[in-house]
Amino acid sequence: MQTAELDTYRHQLLDMRARLREEMLGSLEAIRQELHVPGEDNQEPSEGLDKELGVEATQAGIHDLVVAALQRLDAGTFGRCVECGMEIPAERLEDLPYTPYCVDCEAVVEAEQRP
Repeated sequence: MQTAELDTYRHQLLDMRARLREEMLGSLEAIRQELHVPGEDNQEPSEGLDKELGVEATQAGIHDLVVAALQRLDAGTFGRCVECGMEIPAERLEDLPYTPYCVDCEAVVEAEQRP
């Protein structure tokens, strides 16, 4: 992979990381407000809290993938599947620059995670 391509991915990933951090801070604030609604000390958290927690978990998971992709960039292994070592197609990296797997290995990992 060319240096210019790697720089483009680095900028995309850094932007994603910054945006995700901002979104996660907003989610945490919303969760905090939901848990401590003034005048409703004895109320149970709402469905909105469950949804917000789900969003937070998704954002945190993607953030972790972005950070790992930045580490692979620094290590010189970005663009290669962490499972099989084959090059990840450019089309896949354009859609998911943080993906650690090629399509075939992703399918295997997802199948293993299903109950």
